[in-house]
Amino acid sequence: MAGSSKGDAFIAEAHKALNRTTIFGFGKAQKYDDAAEAFLKAGNAYKLANLWQSSGDAFLKASEAWQERGDSQSEIINSLVEAGNAFKKISPIDAVKAFERAIAMYNDNGRFGMSARYYKEIGEIFETDHNQDAACAAFEKAAEMFEHDNKKSNANTCLLKVATFASERGDLSKAIGIFESIGKESLSSRLGAYSAKNYFFQSLLCCLAGGDNVQVNKKIEEYKNLDYSFGSSRECEFSVRLLKACEEYNADEFSELCADFDRITPLDPWKTSMLLKAKKFISEMSAADEPDFT
Repeated sequence: MAGSSKGDAFIAEAHKALNRTTIFGFGKAQKYDDAAEAFLKAGNAYKLANLWQSSGDAFLKASEAWQERGDSQSEIINSLVEAGNAFKKISPIDAVKAFERAIAMYNDNGRFGMSARYYKEIGEIFETDHNQDAACAAFEKAAEMFEHDNKKSNANTCLLKVATFASERGDLSKAIGIFESIGKESLSSRLGAYSAKNYFFQSLLCCLAGGDNVQVNKKIEEYKNLDYSFGSSRECEFSVRLLKACEEYNADEFSELCADFDRITPLDPWKTSMLLKAKKFISEMSAADEPDFT
Protein backbone atom coordinates (compact mmCIF):
# COMPACT_ATOMS: atom_id res chain seq x y z
CA MET A 1 0.00 0.00 0.00
CA ALA A 2 1.43 3.35 -1.10
CA GLY A 3 0.31 5.23 2.00
CA SER A 4 1.86 2.60 4.22
CA SER A 5 5.21 2.72 2.41
CA LYS A 6 5.25 6.50 2.47
CA GLY A 7 4.33 6.56 6.15
CA ASP A 8 7.02 4.00 6.95
CA ALA A 9 9.59 6.12 5.12
CA PHE A 10 8.67 9.18 7.19
CA ILE A 11 8.87 7.11 10.40
CA ALA A 12 12.39 6.02 9.43
CA GLU A 13 13.26 9.66 8.73
CA ALA A 14 11.93 10.67 12.16
CA HIS A 15 13.99 8.03 13.97
CA LYS A 16 17.05 9.08 12.00
CA ALA A 17 16.55 12.63 13.26
CA LEU A 18 16.10 11.42 16.84
CA ASN A 19 19.34 9.41 16.65
CA ARG A 20 21.29 12.44 15.46
CA THR A 21 24.18 13.27 17.80
CA THR A 22 24.34 16.76 19.28
CA ILE A 23 27.36 18.34 20.97
CA PHE A 24 26.78 20.25 24.20
CA GLY A 25 23.09 20.59 23.30
CA PHE A 26 23.73 22.46 20.06
CA GLY A 27 21.21 21.41 17.43
CA LYS A 28 18.95 19.70 19.96
CA ALA A 29 15.91 21.86 19.14
CA GLN A 30 16.38 21.29 15.40
CA LYS A 31 16.72 17.56 15.96
CA TYR A 32 13.32 17.34 17.68
CA ASP A 33 11.74 19.77 15.20
CA ASP A 34 12.82 17.53 12.32
CA ALA A 35 11.65 14.38 14.09
CA ALA A 36 8.26 15.88 14.96
CA GLU A 37 7.70 17.12 11.42
CA ALA A 38 8.55 13.68 10.01
CA PHE A 39 6.18 11.98 12.48
CA LEU A 40 3.43 14.40 11.44
CA LYS A 41 4.00 13.58 7.79
CA ALA A 42 3.86 9.88 8.66
CA GLY A 43 0.60 10.37 10.54
CA ASN A 44 -0.96 12.11 7.55
CA ALA A 45 0.31 9.48 5.12
CA TYR A 46 -1.17 6.69 7.25
CA LYS A 47 -4.40 8.69 7.54
CA LEU A 48 -4.72 8.86 3.75
CA ALA A 49 -4.26 5.10 3.65
CA ASN A 50 -6.94 4.61 6.37
CA LEU A 51 -4.32 3.06 8.65
CA TRP A 52 -5.79 4.65 11.74
CA GLN A 53 -3.78 2.91 14.47
CA SER A 54 -0.49 3.71 12.73
CA SER A 55 -1.66 7.27 12.10
CA GLY A 56 -2.57 7.81 15.75
CA ASP A 57 0.70 6.29 16.94
CA ALA A 58 2.67 8.59 14.61
CA PHE A 59 0.85 11.70 15.85
CA LEU A 60 1.54 10.62 19.45
CA LYS A 61 5.23 10.28 18.57
CA ALA A 62 5.11 13.80 17.11
CA SER A 63 3.65 15.14 20.39
CA GLU A 64 6.46 13.42 22.32
CA ALA A 65 9.10 14.95 20.03
CA TRP A 66 7.61 18.41 20.49
CA GLN A 67 7.60 17.81 24.24
CA GLU A 68 11.28 16.90 24.23
CA ARG A 69 12.01 20.06 22.30
CA GLY A 70 10.20 22.16 24.92
CA ASP A 71 8.54 25.53 24.28
CA SER A 72 6.06 23.92 21.85
CA GLN A 73 2.78 23.59 23.73
CA SER A 74 0.48 24.39 20.81
CA GLU A 75 2.26 21.82 18.64
CA ILE A 76 1.98 19.19 21.39
CA ILE A 77 -1.76 19.81 21.78
CA ASN A 78 -2.42 19.80 18.05
CA SER A 79 -0.59 16.49 17.68
CA LEU A 80 -2.56 14.95 20.56
CA VAL A 81 -5.84 16.06 19.01
CA GLU A 82 -4.80 14.61 15.65
CA ALA A 83 -3.95 11.35 17.42
CA GLY A 84 -7.33 11.32 19.14
CA ASN A 85 -9.15 11.91 15.86
CA ALA A 86 -7.28 9.03 14.23
CA PHE A 87 -7.82 6.64 17.15
CA LYS A 88 -11.56 7.42 17.15
CA LYS A 89 -11.83 5.35 13.98
CA ILE A 90 -10.46 2.19 15.57
CA SER A 91 -9.69 2.47 19.30
CA PRO A 92 -12.06 4.56 21.49
CA ILE A 93 -9.92 4.07 24.61
CA ASP A 94 -6.76 5.35 22.91
CA ALA A 95 -8.75 8.29 21.53
CA VAL A 96 -9.99 9.19 25.01
CA LYS A 97 -6.46 9.01 26.44
CA ALA A 98 -5.13 11.35 23.73
CA PHE A 99 -7.97 13.84 24.20
CA GLU A 100 -7.56 13.77 28.00
CA ARG A 101 -3.88 14.70 27.63
CA ALA A 102 -4.86 17.59 25.36
CA ILE A 103 -7.54 18.68 27.84
CA ALA A 104 -5.02 18.79 30.69
CA MET A 105 -2.85 21.16 28.67
CA TYR A 106 -5.83 23.30 27.62
CA ASN A 107 -6.80 23.62 31.30
CA ASP A 108 -3.27 24.66 32.26
CA ASN A 109 -3.52 27.44 29.68
CA GLY A 110 -7.01 28.53 30.74
CA ARG A 111 -8.54 27.45 27.42
CA PHE A 112 -11.66 26.00 29.02
CA GLY A 113 -13.77 26.26 25.86
CA MET A 114 -11.40 23.86 24.10
CA SER A 115 -11.40 21.56 27.13
CA ALA A 116 -15.19 21.52 27.00
CA ARG A 117 -15.15 20.70 23.30
CA TYR A 118 -13.02 17.62 23.82
CA TYR A 119 -14.82 16.47 26.97
CA LYS A 120 -17.95 16.59 24.77
CA GLU A 121 -16.05 14.60 22.14
CA ILE A 122 -15.15 12.02 24.79
CA GLY A 123 -18.79 11.86 25.88
CA GLU A 124 -19.86 11.15 22.31
CA ILE A 125 -17.22 8.42 21.99
CA PHE A 126 -18.52 6.68 25.13
CA GLU A 127 -22.12 7.19 23.98
CA THR A 128 -21.35 5.46 20.67
CA ASP A 129 -19.62 2.72 22.65
CA HIS A 130 -22.80 2.30 24.79
CA ASN A 131 -20.95 3.21 27.99
CA GLN A 132 -23.54 5.48 29.60
CA ASP A 133 -21.77 5.93 32.94
CA ALA A 134 -18.58 7.18 31.32
CA ALA A 135 -20.53 9.27 28.79
CA CYS A 136 -22.51 10.90 31.58
CA ALA A 137 -19.32 11.80 33.48
CA ALA A 138 -17.71 13.28 30.35
CA PHE A 139 -20.74 15.40 29.45
CA GLU A 140 -20.86 16.69 33.04
CA LYS A 141 -17.22 17.77 32.75
CA ALA A 142 -17.97 19.37 29.38
CA ALA A 143 -20.83 21.34 30.95
CA GLU A 144 -18.55 22.47 33.77
CA MET A 145 -15.90 23.68 31.34
CA PHE A 146 -18.47 25.47 29.16
CA GLU A 147 -19.65 27.24 32.33
CA HIS A 148 -16.08 28.37 33.03
CA ASP A 149 -15.97 29.69 29.45
CA ASN A 150 -19.27 31.56 29.95
CA LYS A 151 -21.07 29.46 27.33
CA LYS A 152 -24.26 28.67 29.21
CA SER A 153 -26.20 27.41 26.19
CA ASN A 154 -23.48 24.87 25.36
CA ALA A 155 -23.33 23.84 29.01
CA ASN A 156 -27.08 23.22 29.07
CA THR A 157 -26.90 21.12 25.90
CA CYS A 158 -24.43 18.84 27.68
CA LEU A 159 -26.49 18.80 30.89
CA LEU A 160 -29.56 17.70 28.93
CA LYS A 161 -27.53 14.72 27.72
CA VAL A 162 -26.62 14.00 31.35
CA ALA A 163 -30.29 14.16 32.34
CA THR A 164 -31.24 11.77 29.56
CA PHE A 165 -28.56 9.25 30.56
CA ALA A 166 -29.40 9.63 34.26
CA SER A 167 -33.09 8.92 33.67
CA GLU A 168 -32.31 5.88 31.54
CA ARG A 169 -30.00 4.55 34.28
CA GLY A 170 -32.72 5.03 36.91
CA ASP A 171 -31.30 8.16 38.55
CA LEU A 172 -34.58 10.02 38.11
CA SER A 173 -33.99 12.58 40.86
CA LYS A 174 -30.85 13.81 39.09
CA ALA A 175 -32.69 14.04 35.78
CA ILE A 176 -35.60 15.90 37.39
CA GLY A 177 -33.19 18.39 38.97
CA ILE A 178 -31.49 19.15 35.65
CA PHE A 179 -34.68 19.47 33.58
CA GLU A 180 -36.27 21.67 36.25
CA SER A 181 -33.20 23.88 36.64
CA ILE A 182 -32.90 24.48 32.88
CA GLY A 183 -36.64 25.10 32.66
CA LYS A 184 -36.49 27.76 35.37
CA GLU A 185 -33.44 29.31 33.77
CA SER A 186 -35.22 29.43 30.39
CA LEU A 187 -37.94 31.61 31.87
CA SER A 188 -35.43 34.44 32.35
CA SER A 189 -35.44 35.30 28.65
CA ARG A 190 -38.25 35.83 26.15
CA LEU A 191 -36.56 33.51 23.67
CA GLY A 192 -36.09 30.72 26.20
CA ALA A 193 -39.51 31.00 27.85
CA TYR A 194 -41.21 29.05 25.05
CA SER A 195 -38.98 26.02 25.61
CA ALA A 196 -39.44 26.05 29.40
CA LYS A 197 -42.66 24.03 29.17
CA ASN A 198 -40.79 21.23 27.38
CA TYR A 199 -38.21 20.98 30.17
CA PHE A 200 -40.95 21.01 32.84
CA PHE A 201 -42.77 18.32 30.86
CA GLN A 202 -39.62 16.16 30.77
CA SER A 203 -39.26 16.60 34.52
CA LEU A 204 -42.88 15.48 35.03
CA LEU A 205 -42.34 12.42 32.85
CA CYS A 206 -39.42 11.46 35.11
CA CYS A 207 -41.66 11.91 38.16
CA LEU A 208 -44.31 9.69 36.58
CA ALA A 209 -41.65 7.09 35.70
CA GLY A 210 -40.68 7.05 39.38
CA GLY A 211 -44.24 6.18 40.39
CA ASP A 212 -44.47 9.08 42.86
CA ASN A 213 -47.95 10.52 42.26
CA VAL A 214 -47.65 12.97 45.14
CA GLN A 215 -44.49 14.43 43.64
CA VAL A 216 -46.12 14.65 40.20
CA ASN A 217 -49.05 16.66 41.61
CA LYS A 218 -46.72 18.93 43.56
CA LYS A 219 -44.50 19.58 40.53
CA ILE A 220 -47.47 20.34 38.25
CA GLU A 221 -48.62 23.06 40.63
CA GLU A 222 -45.09 24.38 41.05
CA TYR A 223 -44.53 24.66 37.30
CA LYS A 224 -47.93 26.33 36.77
CA ASN A 225 -46.91 28.97 39.30
CA LEU A 226 -43.51 29.46 37.71
CA ASP A 227 -44.76 29.67 34.12
CA TYR A 228 -48.19 31.28 33.62
CA SER A 229 -48.51 29.63 30.19
CA PHE A 230 -47.74 26.11 31.39
CA GLY A 231 -51.17 25.46 32.92
CA SER A 232 -52.92 25.94 29.56
CA SER A 233 -50.40 23.87 27.56
CA ARG A 234 -51.13 20.45 26.07
CA GLU A 235 -48.15 19.11 28.02
CA CYS A 236 -49.65 20.16 31.34
CA GLU A 237 -53.13 18.88 30.48
CA PHE A 238 -51.60 15.57 29.37
CA SER A 239 -49.61 15.29 32.61
CA VAL A 240 -52.70 16.01 34.74
CA ARG A 241 -54.74 13.35 32.95
CA LEU A 242 -51.89 10.85 33.14
CA LEU A 243 -51.65 11.46 36.88
CA LYS A 244 -55.39 10.74 37.25
CA ALA A 245 -54.98 7.47 35.32
CA CYS A 246 -52.07 6.52 37.56
CA GLU A 247 -54.01 7.29 40.74
CA GLU A 248 -56.89 5.17 39.50
CA TYR A 249 -54.55 2.36 38.33
CA ASN A 250 -56.19 2.62 34.92
CA ALA A 251 -53.64 1.26 32.46
CA ASP A 252 -56.06 1.29 29.52
CA GLU A 253 -56.86 4.98 30.02
CA PHE A 254 -53.14 5.71 30.39
CA SER A 255 -52.40 4.00 27.06
CA GLU A 256 -55.27 5.80 25.32
CA LEU A 257 -54.06 9.18 26.58
CA CYS A 258 -50.56 8.47 25.27
CA ALA A 259 -51.90 7.42 21.87
CA ASP A 260 -54.06 10.56 21.61
CA PHE A 261 -51.17 12.84 22.52
CA ASP A 262 -48.81 11.04 20.13
CA ARG A 263 -51.19 11.52 17.19
CA ILE A 264 -50.79 15.31 17.46
CA THR A 265 -47.37 15.63 19.07
CA PRO A 266 -45.25 12.54 18.31
CA LEU A 267 -43.52 11.12 21.36
CA ASP A 268 -39.80 10.53 20.88
CA PRO A 269 -38.15 7.29 22.10
CA TRP A 270 -37.01 8.84 25.40
CA LYS A 271 -40.49 10.15 26.31
CA THR A 272 -41.98 6.81 25.30
CA SER A 273 -39.54 4.96 27.57
CA MET A 274 -40.48 7.18 30.56
CA LEU A 275 -44.20 6.62 29.90
CA LEU A 276 -43.68 2.86 29.68
CA LYS A 277 -41.98 2.94 33.09
CA ALA A 278 -44.92 4.87 34.50
CA LYS A 279 -47.39 2.39 33.01
CA LYS A 280 -45.42 -0.46 34.56
CA PHE A 281 -46.11 1.01 38.02
CA ILE A 282 -49.84 1.00 37.26
CA SER A 283 -49.71 -2.67 36.28
CA GLU A 284 -47.70 -3.59 39.37
CA MET A 285 -50.04 -1.70 41.72
CA SER A 286 -53.11 -3.18 40.03
CA ALA A 287 -51.73 -6.69 40.51
CA ALA A 288 -50.90 -5.95 44.14
CA ASP A 289 -54.50 -4.82 44.79
CA GLU A 290 -56.08 -7.93 43.29
CA PRO A 291 -57.60 -10.23 45.96
CA ASP A 292 -55.78 -13.47 46.64
CA PHE A 293 -58.23 -16.40 46.58
CA THR A 294 -55.59 -19.07 47.05
